[in-house]
Amino acid sequence: MESVKYKMKFFAVTLVIIAALSTVLSAQNENIRGIVRTASGVLVVWNEPGNNFTLDVKGSDFESIPNTQVAFLLDGKFLQVVTAATSDVLAESQAQKKLDDNDLLIAHQTWETKYVKNDAGSKPKISSEFIKLSNGKTALLWSYRMSEKTDEERPVFLTVVKDDHILELNGKITTKVTQTVTRNFLLETIQTLKTSTNPLTQEEAQRRARKPN
Repeated sequence: MESVKYKMKFFAVTLVIIAALSTVLSAQNENIRGIVRTASGVLVVWNEPGNNFTLDVKGSDFESIPNTQVAFLLDGKFLQVVTAATSDVLAESQAQKKLDDNDLLIAHQTWETKYVKNDAGSKPKISSEFIKLSNGKTALLWSYRMSEKTDEERPVFLTVVKDDHILELNGKITTKVTQTVTRNFLLETIQTLKTSTNPLTQEEAQRRARKPN
């Protein structure tokens, strides 16, 4: 489908509803996720019991992707936000001992690429690196390719352990967006992660969106 492009100006705040619910970001609707436009980009709001957080994504040219979960283009760069419960990942890892964050991230990578292999019928070629973030946490930056074509579009993933979930930011290398640009975009975005015990209300989301950065 053709995407709908918006130019962001001033402090306009627009909520893109991901779930078709009548009440937006209220305390009673803990599973609502959405995107709030801000003066400097967009605020990703993720409300889920035991897994509430926001990401402040920088950019000026917002392009929606219809019929998806939390995914969009910002200045031509693709971003999708996904989370997975560590219990789901560990259920298939057959781990016999408690895993540290690095082991959990590798287990999640294996869990994700299993579906790629099943769909494609062949094993993807994976490249990955651990990165120490400014907050002291470790992130795993990884990507895969199905062929050796240099012009092939391919996904890039940045994952971190967040309590009992794995937070995954998905980017994409294209003919117009280089590996370096994608890498920096994901790393800059993950540094803005803010967690909370309670889901973010509509009023609080709007207050954060209006706050100068």
